[in-house]
Amino acid sequence: MVAVQRIYAINFALVSEEDERALLRLYERLPGFDANAELQTWFGALEGQPPWLWASAEPSGLLVAGVLPASCWDEWNAALLDGLDSHPYPLHEF
Repeated sequence: MVAVQRIYAINFALVSEEDERALLRLYERLPGFDANAELQTWFGALEGQPPWLWASAEPSGLLVAGVLPASCWDEWNAALLDGLDSHPYPLHEF
């Protein structure tokens, strides 16, 4: 199991409605998506028994946190990065 906490540099202050819809479609395609949850979660209940993963739009970017097997994280992260590369989301410039 790995504990994950990562920020992806999406600038949500500049995200359009089209960007938001694309991001929601991306979330649904990611491994372990929980369509029944009120929040964006994957693999299980929020901070319950592992595995679990959630995402939140924050001023600093997309915050992702969870505890899950390393192989699940690697697959999920790769799928997210591929999806982020397929749409011109506005990014923070650091």
